[in-house]
This record gives sequence, structure tokens and C-alpha cells, in this order.
Amino acid sequence: MRYVRTGLISGALAALLTAVPASADALPPVAQQLTGQQACARAGRAATGSPPWQLAALGADRDAGLSQGASVTVGLLDTGVRTGTPQLAGRVVDGPRLLPAAPAGQDCVGHGTFIASLISGAAGKGFTGLAPATRLYALAVTDAAGNTAPDVIAAGINRAVAAGARIVLVSVVTPQPAAVLRAAVQRAIAAGALVVAPAMADGQTQQAPVYPAAYPGVLAVAASGKDSTMPAGPAQGAPVDLVAPGDSVVGPGVSGGDFTGTGASYAAAYVAATAALIDSYRGAMSPEALTHRLETTAVHPGTRMPDPGAGYGLVDPYAAMTTLLPEEGDGLVPSATPPFSVRKHALTVPPPPRTTSQTAGLAVGAAGLVLVALVAVSAVVLPRGRRRNWRPGT
Repeated sequence: MRYVRTGLISGALAALLTAVPASADALPPVAQQLTGQQACARAGRAATGSPPWQLAALGADRDAGLSQGASVTVGLLDTGVRTGTPQLAGRVVDGPRLLPAAPAGQDCVGHGTFIASLISGAAGKGFTGLAPATRLYALAVTDAAGNTAPDVIAAGINRAVAAGARIVLVSVVTPQPAAVLRAAVQRAIAAGALVVAPAMADGQTQQAPVYPAAYPGVLAVAASGKDSTMPAGPAQGAPVDLVAPGDSVVGPGVSGGDFTGTGASYAAAYVAATAALIDSYRGAMSPEALTHRLETTAVHPGTRMPDPGAGYGLVDPYAAMTTLLPEEGDGLVPSATPPFSVRKHALTVPPPPRTTSQTAGLAVGAAGLVLVALVAVSAVVLPRGRRRNWRPGT
């Protein structure tokens, strides 16, 4: 499925969607879980040295001129974050481990560290996180191999909200629904936090819902391809709200070196980062208002929305920050990415300015009225003046 604006689309964004460095294919992959006797992830040795394709697709250079996510805390629920990771120095607060098998400051799988870098990694060697000034509150909600459970994710959501997280990214999933997890999601939304989660597990093949993405109020994200495409038809997982780059994304991993990952969890990271940019740039919003802005300003698919596989389309950080929505004012604001179709409201367009011919017509009409008035006055004043021989009256 190829994404198109139902109105206008930034030419720069469309051109950048196909900018993919070939060297990314040679990088080591990031796993979401370890299987069998797999050893813990080690530092990578390869590096691309150039900006990865997903940052170009998201317009990261242009986004950074408006916001870098300062003063926003994102709760990151994943496999943990490796202590001492250079690109994350000073950006991560390591929350309590919720499983004994996940020691503090460790990330055996490497998934959480990679996700953290996509959001707030420091600039270096061609890479930067999409919201590098964002503060991360990292919670390990898995064991050392990446396995999790609904009650552990629920406890992580509760702790993230209690720590002041405005956005909560649950980048690991469970196929098991649970009342305790649903209740944690509801409490987070009631407290004013946006919950973002992948609509499916990385590499998921069977069509089945995953949690917490399948719960109401959670922003469920799927992965788009390098050329802004994804398979048509029903999504494999939870109903999709948005898509973001998630195919062979590139970024720094544990203790240095570049890695690559494919899946909805990486797309969810970029949606959470975009939400942080908006929250920093426009001020704190309710989860409902933030979701509406993200969906309304997305690059909409050329189908009825929400599309089964694409939801409301491809996230557009710059448009999400700069677009004036119709309910927010009388008209549109000029920007490099003009506002486009709105999901629920009609655009309010100001009346067009008068043309030159209209202005000239008004001037001729006014002159005619003045002439008529002068003739009427002359018909009364001149005869009286002659009768009095132009002497002043009493």
C-alpha cells in the first residue's frame, strides 16, 4: 500500500522516503527475544557513518529546528537499557527492575537499548534520536531473555505514570489479555499519559491481537517499509492507528556500533518520539488530543480510514507540530508542510481577498453617488442665489 496525501504532501518528504543506504543490510540484527542458548547481545563493530533512511523519511533535520523533546519524560517499558551506553549518557533514568532475572543496568537482549537510542540518542556518526532532549524513564519488564507477562507490564505502566511520564511506550507485547493490564492502561490515560504500543510483535506471522495495543485508548503502531509501503489487508495483531518507519531501521546498539531492526516495536518508538516533540513544542495535551493531532496530520492512505493495515497513515512529525487544526482557529497557518485533509472536521477557509476588478467597480459606484448628490444640491441652491442677486440671506 502506497501512502498519498488526500490533500497536499511535502515534496521534500516524498523525495526522502526512498533514501536508503545500502550498507544497512550488512549490520547485525536486533532481537526482541533470545531463544534457546543465545548469548547476550554484544557491542557491534560495524557503523554506517551516514544518516539512516528513517531519519530522512521523518524529516529529522527540519523537526529539530522546532523541538527536540525537552522537558518531556517518556516511560520506556522494554528489556532494560545498558548502563554506560555512550549515546544515552545523561538521558536515561534507570527505574526499578520488575523481575529478579533482569539485573539493574543490564540489557542482555539489547532491544531496549536500541529503542532508547531511536528516541533520544545523542548525535554522532550520522545518527541522532528523533527527540534527543527527551528524558527516558527506563523500566525492564522482561527477564534476561526478553520474556514478559501482563502483570509485569501493568506494574511497569503504573510506575512510569507515577514517575511523571507524559508518554508511555510499551515496546514489548504479550498475546495474553489480563484485567490488571487493562486497568493499568485506563489509569494511565485518566492520569493524562499517552500509551503507545506496537500493533504486533516483531516478526509476528499469525493474525492475533497483542496487548496492550488491542485495548481501547492505546495508540497501536505498525511498521511501514523503506518506500513508505506495507502489505494491504488486515493487520496481523491489534487494530492499527498509525504507521511509522520500521523496516531495517538503523541505530546504535549496546555499548557502541550500529545495528538494524525490523518490526512494529521500532515504528512505535518513532511515534512515541513524535508525541514527545509535540508535547514539548505545543505544550501538554490530553492523550485524546495528542492522538487526534497525530492521526489528523499523518500522511493518509488513499483508502477509507482507518485502513485495516495502515490506520490513519504514516506519522509526520513536522506537520504534527505545525498544523493548525480547524477546531483550533479560523483558517490555516502557512508552513513548509501545508495542512491537509482532516478526519472529523471541515476546513474553515477565510474569505478570498477582493480582486482588482472588484475594487475598481466599487470606486466607480462611489463616484457616481457623489455626482448625483452634487446635481441634487445644485438644483436647489442655484435658483435661489439668482433670485437674491447672490446677496446673503438673513
